[in-house]
Amino acid sequence: MQALRDSGASLTIREDVIDIGPAAGRSGRLQAFHFDATDCPDLFPPLVALAAQAEGTSVIAGVSRLAHKESNRGLTLQEEFGKMEVTIDLVGIKC
Repeated sequence: MQALRDSGASLTIREDVIDIGPAAGRSGRLQAFHFDATDCPDLFPPLVALAAQAEGTSVIAGVSRLAHKESNRGLTLQEEFGKMEVTIDLVGIKC
């Protein structure tokens, strides 16, 4: 939730849909954010998706934890988002 607030997003949850977009009174794109996901590595995929929609460069700390999962999630995110021309720099991860 903190990353959404930091990016200037609003979150509306209804029975059949979840809307995420610019907060009321804001126009334009979401803003880059900094989030430490060291203790919550499962949040990396949605955080990367949020960052891909934000203006500027977002920083998601704790990427080194991804290499120790069942696969190297950092590389997987880098490869899959790369297909959509989203650049992910993996700093602090041994590939």
